Amino acid sequence: MLDDVMEKAQAYGAHESEVFWQETSTGSVRFEDSRLKSVDSSQSRGMAIRVVADGRIGFATASDMGKAREMARQAVESAWQCEKTEIAFPSVRPEKNGLKMEDEAVSKLQPEAMAESAENAIRRLNEYDPSVLAFGGIGKGEMRIRVKNTTGLDAEYRKTLLSGSVGGQLIVGTNILFCYRDAASTSASVAVDELTERVIADFEMSRTTVPFEGGPKTVVFTPRAACALFDVLRMGINGKNVEKGTSPIRDKLGARILSEKLTVIEDGLLEEGVGSAPFDDEGTPLGRKTVVDHGVLRCFAVDLRTAPKLNVAPSGNGFRFDRYTGWQSYESPPAPQSTNWLLSPAERSYGEILGEVEDGVVVDLMMGLFTGNLLSGDFSANLMLAYRINKGKIVGRIKNAMVSGNFYEIFRDNVVGVSRDTERVASGATTNVFPYLCANDLMIST
Repeated sequence: MLDDVMEKAQAYGAHESEVFWQETSTGSVRFEDSRLKSVDSSQSRGMAIRVVADGRIGFATASDMGKAREMARQAVESAWQCEKTEIAFPSVRPEKNGLKMEDEAVSKLQPEAMAESAENAIRRLNEYDPSVLAFGGIGKGEMRIRVKNTTGLDAEYRKTLLSGSVGGQLIVGTNILFCYRDAASTSASVAVDELTERVIADFEMSRTTVPFEGGPKTVVFTPRAACALFDVLRMGINGKNVEKGTSPIRDKLGARILSEKLTVIEDGLLEEGVGSAPFDDEGTPLGRKTVVDHGVLRCFAVDLRTAPKLNVAPSGNGFRFDRYTGWQSYESPPAPQSTNWLLSPAERSYGEILGEVEDGVVVDLMMGLFTGNLLSGDFSANLMLAYRINKGKIVGRIKNAMVSGNFYEIFRDNVVGVSRDTERVASGATTNVFPYLCANDLMIST
C-alpha cells in the first residue's frame, strides 16, 4: 500500500516522497461531579504523504485507503503552491536501542477494570469528604507508526499508552479548593490509588489559609510548576520560532541563557516516557541530547525542513501533533516538537531548600499561564495552589494571588536552589523529570 502511494506520487511528478502510516485504538473512562460521565473507545487508521516536486513540499492525507491515488495527486498539486525549500529524507533505518514501548498489561486492560479503578478513586475522595465534587479518568491507547520514503527508509514501531487523573473541587467556608494529580506512561505503572492519596494530601494542606502581603518574594516551584514554566524554553528553542526570528534566544547558541545551576537534557529514549520512540515522525533517530549545559544553550529543536534553514543537522524533533488535542496525528504535517525533558538535580533536599527561606511562597499549580506573551519569556499566572513559607516552614495556603516575571531573567539571574528530589511530570505528549527550583525576587501580587 505505501509503495503504491509513492509510485502514484512519482507518476504525478514527485521527485521524492514519504508516507506516514498510523493505526490507533483508544479507550477511556471519565467521571465528573462524582458520577460516571462516559465510557468511550475508538479505532482509527490513516496515512499522510509528503512529496518533493521541483524543490517544493506538498502534503495530503487520507483515512480511506481506496483514495490513495487521489491523495498522491493532491500532495503533488499542493506542492506547486508552495515556495521552494531544502529538505532531505533520511535513508538509514533507526535502531530501537532496546527501548520497550509496549506493555501487554495495557493492551489487555478492559473497560470494566478501568471503570472500577476510577470509581474506587472517586469513592475514596468522597469518603475523605462527601462534599468533594470529584473527577477522574483513565485512558489507554495502542499505536502503530510506520514511516517509509523513496530514499530507502522503512521503519516502524508499536507503542502503548496509559494515563490517569484524579481531582476534585472542595468548598470550605469562603475557600474554593481545586486539586488534581495525573500521570502517564507507556506501561501499566500508572497508580491511580497513589494519585488519589496525593490529592487528599493536597486538600489537607490547603484547608488552612493565611494572610499574605504581595511583593518580591523567594519562590520555590514544585516539579510540576517548574515543568509548566519551562514550556517557555520549549517555545524558545523551537526551530520554527527560531527560523521566523521570533524567539528571543534565536542567536544564543553557545551563550548562557539560564543559571549555571541548570542543565536540561532531552531524552527521546526515556524508559516509560510518553514522548519516547526510536525515531520521530520523519524517521530521524531519537536519542539523548543536551539542550542547556550549565546554563549554556547547546541546540535547537528542528525537523527536516527547519534544519537546513538554520544550518544544523536534524535533531529528531519532527512530530505530527494535532494542534487541538496535543497528540500524534497523521492528519498534521511534521513540525518541531520537543520530547521528554530532564532537568538535572543537585545535592540539597527539598526540605533543606525550604528551610532556608525566611519569607516566601511554594508554587504548585498555576492557571492562565498561557495567556501571557510566553514566546518573549513574559508570564503571568493565577496561583491555584500556593503556600506561604515563614521561617523555613509552610504555614498555610495563600489565595487570590498571582505570580509574574520573565522566564529568561528569573532562571538566568535569580536561581538560588535546585533540589536532589525529582518527580516525573506528565505534560501533553511528554514525560518530564524535574526537581524543585528556588528563585529570589519573583513578583507575587494579591
